[in-house]
Amino acid sequence: MTVDKTILLERLQNLRKLSSNNKFKLVKAEQEEALAVLSDLATADCEGSRAAVDSLPEFPSDVGAELLANYWAGLTEAGILVLADLREQKFRSDSGKRMRLALAQRLLRSDPYDALRILVDVCQEMKPERKAIPTSKHLGLIRTAFAEPGAKSVGLLPLEKAMASEVNLLAAYLLAAVFVLRKKSQKPIPPQTQLAIIRWVNGYPNLKELSSDVTNSIIETVKGWDDDFRSLLAAEINTLQISLRNVLQPLCQSSPTPDVPRESQDPPPSLPSEPTVRPVQDPEYDVLYEMGRLSRHLRQLEDELKQGQRSLRDAERDRQQARNELAVVRREQQETLRAAAVSNDSATRLADEKSVLVEQLETMQIALHEAQAELEAAGDHHKRTVASHGEHLDNLSERIAREGKHCVDAFRNNLAAKVQVYADELREARDMEMTVDIGTALRNQMKQLLRFLKSEGVRIDGRL
Repeated sequence: MTVDKTILLERLQNLRKLSSNNKFKLVKAEQEEALAVLSDLATADCEGSRAAVDSLPEFPSDVGAELLANYWAGLTEAGILVLADLREQKFRSDSGKRMRLALAQRLLRSDPYDALRILVDVCQEMKPERKAIPTSKHLGLIRTAFAEPGAKSVGLLPLEKAMASEVNLLAAYLLAAVFVLRKKSQKPIPPQTQLAIIRWVNGYPNLKELSSDVTNSIIETVKGWDDDFRSLLAAEINTLQISLRNVLQPLCQSSPTPDVPRESQDPPPSLPSEPTVRPVQDPEYDVLYEMGRLSRHLRQLEDELKQGQRSLRDAERDRQQARNELAVVRREQQETLRAAAVSNDSATRLADEKSVLVEQLETMQIALHEAQAELEAAGDHHKRTVASHGEHLDNLSERIAREGKHCVDAFRNNLAAKVQVYADELREARDMEMTVDIGTALRNQMKQLLRFLKSEGVRIDGRL
């Protein structure tokens, strides 16, 4: 699963603060985490590679050397000028020099030319203004990186591609690194390593005269060698360059030679005094001595081999434990990243849902405003309609009242006219004697009057 570069940069910033607070010292787990983050950035893109390289001075030297050695080819192919970056001021501290020397030691097999260029750059920066050799601290850095038992790393340097001044500088500094011990507490360099450096330096011609500090340290150190190594040096003294031979030849001449067994010089008393014949032995070669020396050397090599095997087993056990711990850390990291990805997906989904809900809410608010406007318009229209209907109703009521009054008045007048006719006839017949005809006439008039009232809408029950 690809980790977001933003997350990697945040983790890198936190690790840089942690390393700075701890004075650029991290425990094993923290170094592995820093190397994992830097590796992810170095393989991400140019921006990530640049961020990883720029942050290396703030981490332990082993972290930077391991990262650059692992991704050296990829960084150079991507156009990252790592060699130019390593010459900047921020990599010139003691920690930066230690990182570059460790990087050069790691690059000897994969990219020896760049390893040589890095080593030369560091040695030129170590060059003091007034003295011939660097400080004890700088010599210790060179010794740690290239003076391992046997000094096998220096044999991989492509010095044929270097200038003569650079070769002389490297030779002088490496000799000083293995012979000049200014502190009694410093661990002495094994003689086989010192002899290997002498042989390596002698392999390149035109070696200049060495400084007095270096020559004096070589003399004092070689005096303390055992007879085996001084004999080996004496056997090779005639093959050394003049600058080395002038320093080492007096030591080889004062080297003790193995005792050669001889017969007694006094003749037996019973024999005549005639010269005794002695076997002539070569004082420069003794088979038994050489066999003994080779046996001791072989035992020493066997002891070193056993110690190396034990160290290899311990290293293999530590490596397996480290791999197991790294696997656990990586699984935890993957789980954390997976949980972060799930949280990120959930946050993204919730953000999308929130955006949809916000859009719907805005739409509903717009619809609500429109409905409120329509409702207000309908209310105004209703008020106007009610007012219009009320006015019309008032007019109609007034008209009905007027017409009703007119109809009532007409009905009254008409009724009064009918009744007046009947009243007049009754008044005329007041003095007449009641007869059947007069009663019938009165009854008919009453019926006519009731029919009139009924026709005018007056409710009258019964038949007429």
